[in-house]
Amino acid sequence: MALALLISAQVNANSVPCDANDSDCTPVGKWQFGLALGAGVITNPLHDGENIPLVVVPYVSYYGDKVFLDNGTLGYTFYYTDKFDLSLIGTFNAEQAYFEKFHPNNIFVQKMALDASNELPGGEFAAEQTAISIDDIKSRKWALDSGILAHWLVNDEIKISASWLTDITNTYQGYNADIGVSYRFRFDQSPNAYALIKAGVKWKSRQLVDYYYGIDKADTLNRELWYDAGSSFQPYVSFAYSYPISKSWTFKFNAKYQQLDDAMTDSPIVEDSYSATVFVGGKYEF
Repeated sequence: MALALLISAQVNANSVPCDANDSDCTPVGKWQFGLALGAGVITNPLHDGENIPLVVVPYVSYYGDKVFLDNGTLGYTFYYTDKFDLSLIGTFNAEQAYFEKFHPNNIFVQKMALDASNELPGGEFAAEQTAISIDDIKSRKWALDSGILAHWLVNDEIKISASWLTDITNTYQGYNADIGVSYRFRFDQSPNAYALIKAGVKWKSRQLVDYYYGIDKADTLNRELWYDAGSSFQPYVSFAYSYPISKSWTFKFNAKYQQLDDAMTDSPIVEDSYSATVFVGGKYEF
């Protein structure tokens, strides 16, 4: 998830003319390696969930005539015109990242015992609970999604992106989709710098939301906390600014806000009604 944030132009390079001076352009047939260095965070909406730090993030990309790799996304473009392309892609579902614990203590030290009250099916204390920590539920697994990704370049400034993906690892056994519209601003004073605004909506199937945010007897014996989730629509808006400093360095600023609907926020493990991302720093290309 952090890697995808820092690649502000999520476009198959074959879809647009490639300007060699554009820091976000990947020429066909060339590997690109780099590091994003700076300060940033992805907020975690879960109870006792750790925010995800963005400090040093490696990235790698390659675009061939049809096959491409963009960090964690592997794809094959099977239809292409100057204005429209369709690709088959595979990528990790980012939902599980919220359930990871990033402090070293949580990696090397296991929780030795649970509060005795969590082992009881009822009782006064259990009945009063309205929330549950991610530390006290069964682990959620990573999933691998695959499906269709489409881009439509309306003109030089406006692009529409859409994807429809399904779980191919049989983890959550559902689907997710994303549609967004982006507008890129160029600056006359510095033609290789740009700002990009994007707005869209993510849809997540009932199976996906229930696997990650539903609560059942495998998580707690307190029936008051059991929760069956439904499908979810999550609108988002993002902003990115890119300014080349030298041949190797590019200044980056990224921000994103994603609103969560009640299919997620009604879950006892969800504390906040949104997730936000901010990063400021530089991208170095080797």
